[in-house]
Amino acid sequence: MSLTISISGAINLQRQLQALCLSRADRLRYHRYLGREAVKLIKRRLRQQRDLAGRSFAPRAKGKGKLLRRIMRQVQITVNHNQATVGWGIRRTGQIARAQQEGISETVTARAMQARNNQGDAGQATRSQARALLNAGYRKPHGGRVSQRWIMDHMTQKQAGLILHLLRDEPDGRKGQWTIDLPARSFLGLTLEERRQVGQQVLNRMQQAARHRR
Repeated sequence: MSLTISISGAINLQRQLQALCLSRADRLRYHRYLGREAVKLIKRRLRQQRDLAGRSFAPRAKGKGKLLRRIMRQVQITVNHNQATVGWGIRRTGQIARAQQEGISETVTARAMQARNNQGDAGQATRSQARALLNAGYRKPHGGRVSQRWIMDHMTQKQAGLILHLLRDEPDGRKGQWTIDLPARSFLGLTLEERRQVGQQVLNRMQQAARHRR
């Protein structure tokens, strides 16, 4: 299951009544602006590496560097006359976003990881990767031994690198499966205060534009 959020703003009664007086075209424009402003806030939260409660993201299990740096590149905003929805058209990206948002504990196998990462690869696995995988104890999903040539013929560089990372990080990797515990990092969404502020900001912008058109 992927992840989306719907945004309709949280503005006070007077502002809501004003919004109801907008034409259908203006209501659509209002929610389009609302979606764009929401994405700006989410991107700012990711730059700051903080969740919806203002807490710092749980760190990586290994290594350094910012988390979720590219997750918003494929984000999509869809609107109707009642709300804006922020989500992902690519199902796999939405699944990754949901896992990061809510946190998961998932058991994966080498075969599943190969199937999951079979796009956007940069050529076949190298000999050094094949040697490193064998040294880390890699076997076929059903337990059979493999050679360097088999790995180079059947894996891409991306697949080999990912499996090698898992083998080195997880003590059970030699059995061909790993349990990945991913902490929740709630980045998608708006707080009630953010909804109120963005709703007012967008409506004020539209009212100013309407006055200029007169």
